[in-house]
Amino acid sequence: MTRITARVVTSTVGIVGLLLTMGCAADPTLDAASLEQVLPAQIVPDHPEVVTNVQCPTPIEMSAGISVVCTAEVGGDPVTMTVTQLDDVGSVTAELDQPLFDVEASADVLAAQLTDDLAIATTIVCVGPAVRVLDVGEVLSCVASDPSGRSRPLFVTIVDEAGTLDMKLG
Repeated sequence: MTRITARVVTSTVGIVGLLLTMGCAADPTLDAASLEQVLPAQIVPDHPEVVTNVQCPTPIEMSAGISVVCTAEVGGDPVTMTVTQLDDVGSVTAELDQPLFDVEASADVLAAQLTDDLAIATTIVCVGPAVRVLDVGEVLSCVASDPSGRSRPLFVTIVDEAGTLDMKLG
């Protein structure tokens, strides 16, 4: 069994543009529907399609420092995120309350390790979403293939929250 450390997706996402809706001139609110639409690309920029069912509370008062908790699913698993307003014009940042695991990037790291260990170019493809909630102890089903078309099952276990992986060829 080989142990390596792979990539855990950071849990803080950048500033999401200006999301302003005017209820009335004296009572501006953030547009929750717009926020729900832009968060997937902010949370997982390379694979926004894995982020679904985003829901934020309404109304969201427009004021610097105000935070709300939004919910979503990443790869089918529930997540929560804290969305905090940075100013009075609708700039926000979002922080996931659960770490995410980049399966696709980790498969590339594993493939490089196998290529070095076996001296045979190897590619790895894993079943399921490209990014998912980090679940220590989860076993990923993957397939390792070489250029001649030979394939072998590969079982990858997530060992800890740092993204340490154990891999075992089947």
